Amino acid sequence: MDAELRALPDSARVYILGNEQVFGFPKRFVYSSVHDDTPLVIWANESSSADQLLEKLKSEKLTHILINAPESVRLKNYKLYEWTPAGRRVFIDFANHHLHLALTKPIARYDNSLFLFEIQDTLAAREPIGNFGEFFRDVMNFKQP
Repeated sequence: MDAELRALPDSARVYILGNEQVFGFPKRFVYSSVHDDTPLVIWANESSSADQLLEKLKSEKLTHILINAPESVRLKNYKLYEWTPAGRRVFIDFANHHLHLALTKPIARYDNSLFLFEIQDTLAAREPIGNFGEFFRDVMNFKQP
């Protein structure tokens, strides 16, 4: 996905989920290591609505979210996704209404591994990914406790 990331505008800032391999990342980015709390989860847990989370991400000048699905699953014991029930609802609502699926790429034997989403104020139509919470349920620990 390097070429596609390099093609993003210079103003792009990518939030990386489930990946610590950031050396040489071609755009400005935000991420947390497995030993840190995940800022995106903290922001969702502190937000009362999808729109409030959108405003927080905009204030951080984030334009994209990159999810490495296999690595998120592999690192699940590190508790990257410690959602509160309200934070989980806020993030899924945010994803369903503000994340446009821009690109997917394979890693090794997994056809759909890297997911690049563009953060948008509103989506023109339903994304082909369907319900974000169901699609990423195991990847991002969206299962109800």
